[in-house]
Amino acid sequence: MIQPAYLDSLDPDQRTAAVADRSCVVTAGAGAGKTSVLVARYLYLALEKKIPLSSILAITFTRKAAAEMFERIYRALSAERSEWAEHQRSLFPKARIATIDSLCADICRQGCHTLGYSSDFTVDEPRSALLAETIAYRYLGPRTAMPGLSELLASFTFDQVATELLAHIGRNFVSPLALQMPLFSPESASLERYCENLRQSRLQKLGALSASIMRAGKAISNPRADCRAAMFAAERFLKESVPTGPCIDAFAALALRAYGKGEEEQEIKEAAKDSREAAKDLISLAAYEANALSGTKP
Repeated sequence: MIQPAYLDSLDPDQRTAAVADRSCVVTAGAGAGKTSVLVARYLYLALEKKIPLSSILAITFTRKAAAEMFERIYRALSAERSEWAEHQRSLFPKARIATIDSLCADICRQGCHTLGYSSDFTVDEPRSALLAETIAYRYLGPRTAMPGLSELLASFTFDQVATELLAHIGRNFVSPLALQMPLFSPESASLERYCENLRQSRLQKLGALSASIMRAGKAISNPRADCRAAMFAAERFLKESVPTGPCIDAFAALALRAYGKGEEEQEIKEAAKDSREAAKDLISLAAYEANALSGTKP
């Protein structure tokens, strides 16, 4: 049996996941090829299982990832010459490849009339952020004596706790389950969970930037010493999954100098700059967590 072209770039484990006839979970580090597996699985369902595109839902976290998936799937469909592939390609405008927030907005629009709202509503992100901060200040004011909050206020200012913790949680961790969480319990269990979630987010970003530096660096025939340092740090991160302290420090100290206007050099410099910022965020988070959980002054 001839293997479909969209499976050629996958390793055996990835191919198994792409053509599985049951639900499966794929976990891997940044840059390991999860998006490629997801694209291949989408094509497998669309071309081999002949499921209409309107019946397949693909969800990503960011608009950039959704756009990338959209483009890769369309190109793969265009490369297929079968009658069915052409039919599926004609239905591509109906494909459901979206971010979680846009999917939720679509669901809300379908039923919002039952609550008296117009379906042409929009999400005003700046006003949402301001509303979260306003509620955070109102919540914090009369509760400063609570054990968990008093520990935070011993280490951070009132404004920091209101805007950088409470408002941030309000914007990013809105869930019915939040009502069951002992957010400011003396055990600080929820604070640890919050810090761990934030740390994982920073690590994923750092991993993606590491891969960008490595890909860009390979296009340079004689990278300078500072480029080699960046690639070495990136390679260590990718091999070890979770970076060691010196590895993070290598990113934080990275300072690429301008030495050309080529696209590859510019890509490395931009990725390195973003990597420094991500590393600094990660280092700050470690200090933040240590201070908040111990109750000591930063």
